[in-house]
Amino acid sequence: MVDTSVGSPPLALPTADLSNIEIPFEGDLLRRRKLADKLTSYLGRLRCGAVIAIDAPWGEGKSWFARNWAAQLRVQHYRVGFIDAFQEDYTEDPFMLLASEIRELSHGNGLAKTLTDKAAAVGSVLLPLMAKATVNGLGKLAGTTDLADLVHEEYDKALDNGADLVQEWTKKRLESHAAEKNSVAGFRRALAEFTAVGDLPTVVFIDELDRCRPAFAVRMIERIKHYFEVPNLIFVLIMNRPQLETAIRGVYGAETDAPAYLGKFLHLSLQLPQDRSTAVDGSSPAGAFVRATLQRYQPVDLDEHASHLPAALTALALCAKVSPREIERACALYFLSGLQWHGLVLFLAVIKIKAPKAFDAMRSGNAEGNTEFVKVASGWFDSVHATHGSGALSRFATIFRAYALSISGNGNSNLGQILKDGTSVLYGGDQLALGDMHINHVRAIRSLDIDVQ
Repeated sequence: MVDTSVGSPPLALPTADLSNIEIPFEGDLLRRRKLADKLTSYLGRLRCGAVIAIDAPWGEGKSWFARNWAAQLRVQHYRVGFIDAFQEDYTEDPFMLLASEIRELSHGNGLAKTLTDKAAAVGSVLLPLMAKATVNGLGKLAGTTDLADLVHEEYDKALDNGADLVQEWTKKRLESHAAEKNSVAGFRRALAEFTAVGDLPTVVFIDELDRCRPAFAVRMIERIKHYFEVPNLIFVLIMNRPQLETAIRGVYGAETDAPAYLGKFLHLSLQLPQDRSTAVDGSSPAGAFVRATLQRYQPVDLDEHASHLPAALTALALCAKVSPREIERACALYFLSGLQWHGLVLFLAVIKIKAPKAFDAMRSGNAEGNTEFVKVASGWFDSVHATHGSGALSRFATIFRAYALSISGNGNSNLGQILKDGTSVLYGGDQLALGDMHINHVRAIRSLDIDVQ
């Protein structure tokens, strides 16, 4: 059988390896190094210890930014830890995860053993009865993996005593309360001693916090506050704040003032900035990202072979507020469609991504679909046309809006002329597409039946 995929564009892009970045912010198409430099300048003014939150919706490049900023700080001789909280949320208590990360940073300065001993003492206080995952976390911290078996043996012996076990355990808990407080205080003193070494603060990044189990995510920020708030230790939380606030309500109840509760744990909060440029060529961050993504799918001279393709997608990205991850998905859908109707297929692909209900209604062929299509398109393009006059972005917005109105049956001679002038934007150089608009519309929709994520 002949492999017909040879020479065809890939339908998925490989995930970038961000675990070992040699040149921080290499390929910074969205121009976020300036933000990292600005945040780095704040670190020296947060020597009392702090928690910084960096907020952005899904797909905006939070992890890429965090990994590159962490790499840049390491180059500048900061002690930097990095925790992917989502990969670690099987851990029963995040204290062990935090303590283990800092323990790794302490190797080589003589404080590793002290920190380990103090953290293990606190961990034993937090340890739930027979929480195997947490027992193994203590083992990881102490450098062994057989603690769970030891505890299991003791627990089996104690089962014979029935209710006496619970009573005796409760009694010991009450008697040891003062010792537990001393354990926590001792850990914080050892931690403060470690972070005081050197001229630069220690920085620990926690990524993917909003994707964790709600109880784990909430406990993570609580553990940072209660056990790790010491001078010269800065935590950077990478999150989608509304999602984390939803997790807080899930733990403490729907009536909880989640923004206020989360605010108690944060010293500085900022949103990952959005690009405000309206240029549709490669001079804008959005345009540069679109072109680079298209080149990854099909490395050709875009100006020669598909001159309207990158500009059309950039215009759609700016008008519909399409995230970098969604741009990649739109590119995959375009190449998956098999059609070279640049603007039309991309327009419908973005509708599918940003307004799936409207796309599904159009796919079903009911009248409500076209109504929703016009509603979504008008929301994206009307304000652009009004505020950006006769620029390139406004031209693309005008063409896409005219197409939506015409498909819905609201066309007129003026719209017809706009569409005629915009034929190359919608259909590229495909002369066969100059037939019935409605037939082409249905064909383009059906070409997007297969989805990508």
